Amino acid sequence: CKMIAPILEELNKQEGNRITIAKLNVDENSATAAKYQIMGIPTLKLFKDGKEVETIMGAQPLGVLQQMVAQYA
Repeated sequence: CKMIAPILEELNKQEGNRITIAKLNVDENSATAAKYQIMGIPTLKLFKDGKEVETIMGAQPLGVLQQMVAQYA
C-alpha cells in the first residue's frame, strides 16, 4: 500500500539491523495471501523465530510499529 510505504521505509532505516521487512503483492501472490489469511491491505505480520506473533491490519503510525518491534525484537 502506498500509504504505509514511507512508514515502513523509515522503520527499516531505524530498525533494519534488528528486523527484515518484506512486502507481498497479494494480487500476484494470492496463494501466499490466503495461507497467511490476509483479508485486507495493508496487513502487517510480525514473525519471531519463524512463528507469527502479531498481526496489524490497516495503516499504523511509525510509533505503533516501533513499539511492536521493541516488544518482540
